[in-house]
Formats: sequence, C-alpha cells, structure tokens
Amino acid sequence: MIRSFIVCICMLVVSLQHTDGLIIEFQSSVLNQMLQYFKKPPEPVTLYVNIHSKNRMLACGPTELMNNSSQSNLYKWTRANGEEVPVSDSVSVSNNAELVFHRFLPEYSGEYHCNRVYSLGGFKLQKKFNSFVVYGFHEPSWNLNTWLDFISQGCDQTSNTALAHSVLNKLKTLLSSIGWEIDEKTTACSISINNTSSPNLGIVHMEFTVYPNITWENVCIAESTDKKDCDEVAEKSMEKAYTQMDDFFKNNKEFNDEVVGTFKMQLINNSVAIYKIQLCHPGFGQDDGVKECQNCCEIFDFS
Repeated sequence: MIRSFIVCICMLVVSLQHTDGLIIEFQSSVLNQMLQYFKKPPEPVTLYVNIHSKNRMLACGPTELMNNSSQSNLYKWTRANGEEVPVSDSVSVSNNAELVFHRFLPEYSGEYHCNRVYSLGGFKLQKKFNSFVVYGFHEPSWNLNTWLDFISQGCDQTSNTALAHSVLNKLKTLLSSIGWEIDEKTTACSISINNTSSPNLGIVHMEFTVYPNITWENVCIAESTDKKDCDEVAEKSMEKAYTQMDDFFKNNKEFNDEVVGTFKMQLINNSVAIYKIQLCHPGFGQDDGVKECQNCCEIFDFS
C-alpha cells in the first residue's frame, strides 16, 4: 500500500513538469493533501468546558482540508472506547465536521477523536486528525454542613448506624421535595464519661452535607443570564433548605420507632450546628495545579 502510494506521488511530480499551469495547481493540491496522510496526528488538546454552556465546538482537522470540496470523504467522531459519538438534540456534527455540544452535560466529559476516511488519487485513506480530552466543570456550590449529637443507650455501632440512616432517610424525603440531597459523612459513638449514673450512656455524633441536586450552571447559564440574579436564586434555595432542616430537628427529638432492635436516640439540645460552605458536587473535585481552570470543580473520572 505504502509503496504504491509513493509511486503515485512520483507520477504526480512528473506530471507537474509536463502540464499547463491549471493542471499543475490541481496536482500540487492533491500531492499536498496526500502528504498530510503521513503526518503524525497532533497531541490531544485538553479543554475545560463549563457544564450547561451552549454551542461548544470541537474542530475535526485543518481548515484547508475541511473546506476542500475535491475530496470524497467521510468523517466520524469517536470516544476513547472507539464507539462513535451518537447524534442527539444535544450533540450534532456540522457540515465542516465540527462536533457541536448544544448544551454541555457532565456525562459528555471524556476523550474525543475525529477520524476521516477519504478517497484521494485513487486511494482510500483513513486518518486520525484532532483529538481532545474534555473536562466538564462547574462553579463551587453553596452546601450546608451539619453536625449533631444524640444520646443513646450504649454504643452498638450497627444499631446506632441503622438508626442514623433512618433519621437521614426521613430528612432526605423532606429535602428532595425542594431539590436538595444528603451526603452522609460519618456516624460515630463514644461512651459519656460525664454521666456516672448511666455508665453505658453513649453520645452518637453525626455529620452530613446537604447540597442542591443541580449545579449553579443548571439554572444560570453564563452566556444568557445575569449572574447576580442567579446568585440570589441559589441563596434563597439554600435558605429554604436550612429552614427545612432546622424545623425538622425542632419537631423531632427522639428516634427509634422504625428501626427494630435499636435503642432510642434522643437529640441533645443545642447540639445541631448548620453552616454553609462552598463545595463541589459528588463526582467533581478541585485541582489547584490546573491553571486553565482555577477554583473550578472539574469532573474526577470519565472512564
């Protein structure tokens, strides 16, 4: 294949010496395009794309090749596993072979490769052009970290953990109705050393984070929305979640009725601490070494 290809190039060079100017220009163009086949594909380009941003495009190859109408070509975009990128309402391929994300979603993070199969000078060639590694990111969201303590009869970890899950499930049902989720951090128990009358009295400490189930960008698309207004919407949503939790623990002090084999846990007065903090959504994290995306919450793993 390569030997025949080289012979073809030599014939084209010879033809350049015995033809008029019009044919020389055409043959020279074909020759240059054939030589593109042997060029090493460029290194993958790393991009950071704000999730839910609109009309982000990945270019397939050099402009002069993409705009040349003399080639019979087919181009396709593939992911890291070799599967072709499916076209949908959110993703399409333009006439110039650009991969267009009409609205970039977190699951679109990953590797993308543009491959072109084309006929040139009687040969059918396949060439990998541009490759990209795309990281979706979002701005840190306001979360509510929560600490609280219960009194329990003993420190049976299995029983106390089961009862703690029961408490969180009740709270989760309440918060999900306003678009917030719970991420449990820890549940630990220690024997109280200050209560000599009940030597087996345990203090169960719980920590969890409450966060909105959509990112700031899901509601506030940067290209079309006033950031100040969106921040106010996010603040009001957080205040609503805070009020829901505060009311829940004011109205629920004892828990044990739905967990078989557990002791009653009683909420210790004034032990609930709720404070706001900016964090990344689950599956995202911050990397201080990435200069292109400082303070961003970029997706961890898209394999």
